[in-house]
Amino acid sequence: MVVRSFRNDDLPHLHRLWCEHWERLGERSSTSQRQVEQAILARLFFDPNSLLVAEAVSRPIAWCQWFARGNQIACDETHSLKNGDWEITVPYFCLGSDVSESTGDELVATLLNAIASQQPERLSGKRVQVGVNMDLEYGYCGLHPAGPGFGVTETDHLLEEALTKTGMSPTNRLFQMTAPARGYRIPTNRETLHYRRSNRVQYRVAPSATVSDASALAHLDCKCIALLQNNGVEECSLNFFLSDPEAEAMAPNRCIIDLAFTEGREEMSAAERFLIGNLLQDAASHQVTHVDIVVDASQQSLLGQLEGLGFSRTAAGKLWAGTLL
Repeated sequence: MVVRSFRNDDLPHLHRLWCEHWERLGERSSTSQRQVEQAILARLFFDPNSLLVAEAVSRPIAWCQWFARGNQIACDETHSLKNGDWEITVPYFCLGSDVSESTGDELVATLLNAIASQQPERLSGKRVQVGVNMDLEYGYCGLHPAGPGFGVTETDHLLEEALTKTGMSPTNRLFQMTAPARGYRIPTNRETLHYRRSNRVQYRVAPSATVSDASALAHLDCKCIALLQNNGVEECSLNFFLSDPEAEAMAPNRCIIDLAFTEGREEMSAAERFLIGNLLQDAASHQVTHVDIVVDASQQSLLGQLEGLGFSRTAAGKLWAGTLL
């Protein structure tokens, strides 16, 4: 087995292995080769040395991409990490159909060692996270069936066992929650009636904090929905993502809500619940049929609130953490 950096003729293999990886988990990916190119390769921060391809008998059998301290480029000196203070992040390991339980352990260990060996004086001994919680930094957000990004899916027993044998361990457990938007009606109660009388909803473009963030989300249509008091004062807001009609890297009938506004809190305010309900109700005007959210499994109150709005669990995964040798 040989591990090497990305080459220009690898794109068909990246797409094939992405599809094989998810098919092994019982999911048939609708992601096309062009969508893989848009989401992974067409980035300002793309570095071919950070995308590692494993070959057996000159045939690519797996790949992964790693990022050091997020995806910063030169102009992003103040970039803040959104997935914890991890020196190295590997969003996905894509293990193709040629990888078996007997070869998976060695393969994952070899790929992790290859990351460290690229810059041993800087990377050896550094902390590494596998999987992401709501991918806003690396470009994979919206690729089917990974969706927003909910860590290493719990059905991937081959990868979980391989990560365990390299000394890594699971940290956060994540749920992907999905709500059907077609025919949705916001629950009617006293809070709903209050906000309908005294507030108005405004849609606008959601600006990116950094150039790297803008590049990572370039394949999405980034929007913001805000709740304004009648005097114009903003009460709360949240960002959501639709498929960009030119890139079409995400299915055009899906929408992803960013729950970053709940960070450090156990639950949403009544105004925030009203805002999400309005977004679900208005989704039909965006040709959206399903809305996805990622929630940490420890946020039980928040999970209950989302279920009250019509969300249900559609997938589960874990973030894994360890140290590069």
